[in-house]
Amino acid sequence: MHPSYIDLEVKAQQVQVQRFDLNTSIAHMTAAGMFDLAGSVDMQYAFTADLVTWQSLVDMTALAVRCRRRDRSAARGQPSMGVAR
Repeated sequence: MHPSYIDLEVKAQQVQVQRFDLNTSIAHMTAAGMFDLAGSVDMQYAFTADLVTWQSLVDMTALAVRCRRRDRSAARGQPSMGVAR
């Protein structure tokens, strides 16, 4: 884990993500924006990963990654990521 930052402002029905910067040796994620419990979301995020380093850490010879993002306003789903051997 490298220096990382999370700065949230929580109000009655709303969470404001001022700064989310998660930095590890194999992945980096940033996010900022707002979501409220009524369902509206305005978030911007980025995720990058060093799959070669990850592959060596988990001792896999083959690594496949599937990323799926669902629109929260339509499906109210969560962004998800799956890893398969």
